[in-house]
Amino acid sequence: MINGVSQSRCAYIPASNLYPETNECGSLTTDYYNVTLVGNSTYRIRLINAGTFTTTVFSIDNHNLTVVEADGVSIEPYVAQSVELAVAQRYSVLVTLDQKPGAYWIRNVLGTDQLRYTGPLFNESTFGVLRYEGTELTALPADAPAPANGTTFGTTTKFVPADKVDAPPPTTQQNVYFNMQYTANNQHYMFFNSTSWTPLPPGQFALSAINASTAANTSFIANNVGDQLNYVNPNYGVFDLVVNSQDDGDHPFHMHGHTFFVMSQGDSHFYGDSSTLNTTNPMRRDTILIQSYGHVVLRMIMDNPGIWAFHCHITWHMEIGLLLTLTNLPSKIAQFTLPDDLLANCKVNAANGW
Repeated sequence: MINGVSQSRCAYIPASNLYPETNECGSLTTDYYNVTLVGNSTYRIRLINAGTFTTTVFSIDNHNLTVVEADGVSIEPYVAQSVELAVAQRYSVLVTLDQKPGAYWIRNVLGTDQLRYTGPLFNESTFGVLRYEGTELTALPADAPAPANGTTFGTTTKFVPADKVDAPPPTTQQNVYFNMQYTANNQHYMFFNSTSWTPLPPGQFALSAINASTAANTSFIANNVGDQLNYVNPNYGVFDLVVNSQDDGDHPFHMHGHTFFVMSQGDSHFYGDSSTLNTTNPMRRDTILIQSYGHVVLRMIMDNPGIWAFHCHITWHMEIGLLLTLTNLPSKIAQFTLPDDLLANCKVNAANGW
C-alpha cells in the first residue's frame, strides 16, 4: 500500500464486499494514492517501509530521486531512479517536477526473494498517481518501463554523511551469529549465539533488575534475564557488534537508543579484527539489512544509559527469539526514577498474566 491505499483484483473479491452502487471494488480516486503538485518545484518526500517482511522499491516514472537522508542522518545527495527500503528503514528524497505537465505513476514494488509462495490476491506492485497542477484528476499515466537502477541495501556503504564524523577506535568487540532451529516437536525458534530471547515473567521488565545494590555486579545483571542475550557495558566506551548470519533469508535489524557506524557490510562472514576497518566518516544509521549468510560490523558509542534492544524488524522473527540487548552504564540506570504510570501499568499487566 501507499499511504493506506492499494489495488485489488476484483474478480477474487466476493460480490457482497463490492460497492453496491457500482459493483466495483474502487474507483479512480480510491484505487490509487493521488497527489497533485506544482510543476517546476522541488519537494521532499519522506519514505518509510512500514511493512512486516519484504523490502520495497519506490520510484516515480521519469523523475529522479535524490536521497538526502537515511534513518535520520543527513547524507551527501545521492541520485537514483529508485530507492529500496528494508522494513523499518526511512529515507528522504528530493523530487524536482521538471517534466511535461501530466500524470505519472508512483510505483511501490515488493521484493519477492523472501516469498516462498504467492496467492491469487498477491499484488507485487502498488501504484499511486502524481499529477502536475492543472492536470485532470481523472487522468491516468501512460505505462512506462520500470526504473533501471536504484539503491539497494548494499549501497548503504556508498552513502556519505553530510556531517563528517569519524568513527572512534573500539574498546570492545563482540561477535554474534544468528540462525533458525527447530525443536523436537517441530517448533521453530531463532537464536543469537544459541540463545533465543524469552520474555520476562508477566509484570516484570528489564530495568527492574538494576538498582543501586546490583549496578556494579554485571554478572547478576546478565544472569537475571535468563534466556536472554544481554551485553553489559559498565563504562563509557566504543562497542563493536559483529553480526554474522547463518540463515538463508535477509533480515532487517534495528537498534534502539543508538545510531551506529556501518563499519562493514557484505555477503559473507566477517572474522577479522574490527579495529582495522576504515574509520573515515562511515555511514551512520539505526536500521540495516543483513543479507543471507552475510555480515555487518556496527560501531556504537556507549554514552546513552539504558537497556537497548537490537532486534530483527520482521515481527514474527523477533517473537521467536531474534533479539538481544545492550545494557549501558548500569550505575547510571540505577539512578533512574521510574514513572508511576509505568509501574502501575506493570502491575496491571502482571494481574492479567501479560
